[in-house]
Amino acid sequence: MKKMIIFCFFCFVSILSFSQITNIKTGDSSVVVKKVYAGLLGTTIFPLDNPIGVTHRIDLRVGAEATYKMNNYFSVSGFSALGLSDLSLNQIHSLKVSFRASDKFKISVGKIPTPSAIYHRPSPISGGGHFEPWVLAQIPGCQTGTTLELGDSTSVKMGVFTDHSGKPMYQIGFSLRQIITFSAWLENNHYGKVFTVKNKKGSFSTTFVVTDEIMANLLLFPVFRLNFYSDLGFSIIDKKLIRGEWGILKIFPGELLSGIIGFGYSQEIRGVKGYLFIHL
Repeated sequence: MKKMIIFCFFCFVSILSFSQITNIKTGDSSVVVKKVYAGLLGTTIFPLDNPIGVTHRIDLRVGAEATYKMNNYFSVSGFSALGLSDLSLNQIHSLKVSFRASDKFKISVGKIPTPSAIYHRPSPISGGGHFEPWVLAQIPGCQTGTTLELGDSTSVKMGVFTDHSGKPMYQIGFSLRQIITFSAWLENNHYGKVFTVKNKKGSFSTTFVVTDEIMANLLLFPVFRLNFYSDLGFSIIDKKLIRGEWGILKIFPGELLSGIIGFGYSQEIRGVKGYLFIHL
């Protein structure tokens, strides 16, 4: 484990040496490294009922995304990420073969993001995917299957997948100029749907997730030069609040490094969480 931690740290430092982290050209013009990512998220927890019981958590993630354009119609693309959180490793991977007949018709096969993940969740190798709210994490991510994508700014995506237990999952999603998006899925007699509304700048957004087990809502909007967030989840089965966090974030962009500094109150731990997040 110690060797793996040292290896992850070395990867993080090495990636920081890149001056260009998107659309990196290779020696082969048909292959483009679309993104290289590295991020470090530190969380400090201040329990209100035990002021001296402060705890810390570190989450490190490195990853990359690349595309091989075989010709005008076929391409192979994917992304991989390695995360280290609380001394445990986790892997995220996607690889697909795509056929694109035009800008408005595309078929993909492989281990791929579902329509609900494409429309409502940020990429795992991005700052938004690394610092992902609880509500968005309830939406199905990458699965093995096939998707059909129709349209451009207004689009429809549908797919058939197998979940982690081997059972079929059916999904469909719709987006109106990326301002209003809706997705739904059916999996082993369990259903889910998600609805997102946001403004063109992306400074305001709200996402509702409803399944046969939970009801959840994520709300983000600007307050002066800060950003307020509300991350809520309610158990339909137990009829109680299972997720409740509200807080303020300072999001700072940069040419090379960007990040977040923020604080929020967590209902589950009855304490305050402090966040320090730096990423490429």
